[in-house]
Amino acid sequence: MLSNLNVLIICDYHLPGSNANALADHINSFQKHSQHNIFMLSSVGDLPADFNLEAFDVLVIHYSIVVIGTSYLSESAKDRIANYKGLKVQYIQDEYREINRFQIEMDRLGTDLLFTCVPQSLWKYTYPDHILPWLALRPTLTGYVPEALLQHRVKPTAERTTDVFYRGRQVPYWIGSATLEKYQIAQEFARLARGTELVIDLASEEGSRLYGDSWLQHLGNAKCTLGVESAASLLDFTGGFQRRTEAYIRQHPMASFAEVEAAAFPGIDNRFNTAQISPRCFEAAAMRTCMILYEGEYSGILEPGRHYLSLKKDFSNFNEICTIIRNSARLQEISDCAYQEVALNPQYSNKRFVEEFETGVAEVMALKKHLPRRIDIEAIVEQFQTVYTDYRPEVGRLHGALYFRHSSNDEFFVSRAFVQYCARDIDLLADSHKVVNVSPKPVRSHVHVFESIDQARPPIRRLLLSWWRRMPYSLRLKIEPLLLLIKR
Repeated sequence: MLSNLNVLIICDYHLPGSNANALADHINSFQKHSQHNIFMLSSVGDLPADFNLEAFDVLVIHYSIVVIGTSYLSESAKDRIANYKGLKVQYIQDEYREINRFQIEMDRLGTDLLFTCVPQSLWKYTYPDHILPWLALRPTLTGYVPEALLQHRVKPTAERTTDVFYRGRQVPYWIGSATLEKYQIAQEFARLARGTELVIDLASEEGSRLYGDSWLQHLGNAKCTLGVESAASLLDFTGGFQRRTEAYIRQHPMASFAEVEAAAFPGIDNRFNTAQISPRCFEAAAMRTCMILYEGEYSGILEPGRHYLSLKKDFSNFNEICTIIRNSARLQEISDCAYQEVALNPQYSNKRFVEEFETGVAEVMALKKHLPRRIDIEAIVEQFQTVYTDYRPEVGRLHGALYFRHSSNDEFFVSRAFVQYCARDIDLLADSHKVVNVSPKPVRSHVHVFESIDQARPPIRRLLLSWWRRMPYSLRLKIEPLLLLIKR
């Protein structure tokens, strides 16, 4: 495996008090565990003008940077990344939304390697070979076991004063019915617990969310915590589901999910299953707080009755769960088992996460014949010192201004071939304009160019795709009219 590569991670890094703990852990893990030379550029909008990207062997776009639109990466920043000659790696989360726009941006940026949380069974829909034939895909989890929590002193279960603790959130309807579980579990549990003597601390309002030490104090003082799988039951390829949902709710602010579904995405919900384990499960296991989870797969990591108490979604076993909650010895047994077999399992550690990153980089670098630059590390440090007035070799900090401007590139681009591909494979026989909200007007001319390339024979198609994706975006826009004229 290659060693001592110079790796630049572009991220939006803030102190843990304002970000979820998992985000800070995810970013910091690279510097803590990698054998490579890791540099972090926490910047949004434009990249520093004098910053030389070519000094690095690998460029990583972290999931805290959203590449669609220009709020996190300006047009200039995207052009600079597109022209970068080294290996480009990307992490994405919330991959259920505006999938086609992410595809367009990965094409524009020239992403070589994507670490995705989407189950492999859905890759043919989200990242199909005929749309992104050069893209290497590797699976990753949404989060891993926070190492700091393994050293955290925790109370025995019997000494904790809260029986059941939970913080959820209400999520938009356009993500699908699966995400409703995040607040429905708290609402129903609280309703049924009113006639019991259980001490509960359950909330799903945005103002009740907890971060940092406050979150850990509450979790560490609870005998049990509720939880669900991290999931979306809709894949919104174009953003059409979101737009139609928001438009309907503006007119009907008290509408139920069923009403919104009928108006915005009838018959589409639950055609996909993106369910996986949530980072909160790893936090609970590390804090030895017994998990009460809706029945599910949890990425095959958690076993019901051994690592957590399985709560049926119709709450038919609620009384049985309440009986176990009153048995501190049983709760301690389950939480200790989850700690030993899940929290301490190297497979779910941040170290393992970084090892998977390094393995993926080495494999793709060998496949694509990217050669390490071997640039003097001191030159990079000197460059960072010109960007960061308070630069430290461990962590650089630069908080640029957020850009919320819009441009013509914020329009949605979609390949009709991809629409037809999805309609065929998932048996969506409805008119494709209705399914994905495609209208002829916003489908820009370069989509037709892409479709023409896609119709070529495989060897020629690979050559043309390689040529097209390496072309600067500004140049594409200039030559599109000529290509379209030739096509006619």
